Amino acid sequence: MEKRLLNINELAEYINIKVKTVYDLVYRKRIPYTKIGRCLRFDIGLIDEWIKLKTNIPFGLKICYNNRLVEGEGD
Repeated sequence: MEKRLLNINELAEYINIKVKTVYDLVYRKRIPYTKIGRCLRFDIGLIDEWIKLKTNIPFGLKICYNNRLVEGEGD
């Protein structure tokens, strides 16, 4: 069974940022998280969607993402 919830250290490694940055994102409520007792946990599916929403595809660029063709809309 694949692990669904990541702790803060695992998340930092997964998205290649510092643990301090993860704490800052949580404090500012800029990243999806779950608090179980005093522990922060991050649903890997929600994190993947969050990353997808943060991705900017420049106008005219076409990429294949999750077996779908995505075209950039630009700003």
